[in-house]
Amino acid sequence: MLEISRYVFRILKILGIYKEGDFPSISANQDQLVTELMNAMTKFRDTIKDKADSSDPKELFRVCDELRDDILPYLGIRLEDKGKGNPSIWKLEDRDTLIK
Repeated sequence: MLEISRYVFRILKILGIYKEGDFPSISANQDQLVTELMNAMTKFRDTIKDKADSSDPKELFRVCDELRDDILPYLGIRLEDKGKGNPSIWKLEDRDTLIK
């Protein structure tokens, strides 16, 4: 994914659509965030697979809420539910602010 992002930005730069500094650069800190996020998502998926056999669908909602409330904020990601039928949205935010 990181390589794709770099490739897209390089092409946009070649085409003159953006110049250096228009978008934040991809840093080692962001690489670490992606690694932590993907580790959390892998664990989340494994938990969902384990709970899917449960006859209680509320357990799946609990696991989803745990991801939103107890895991993603520590990665600096706010996940907002927009109600039934509407897609959730995410935002990168200050980790310490989200934890409070």
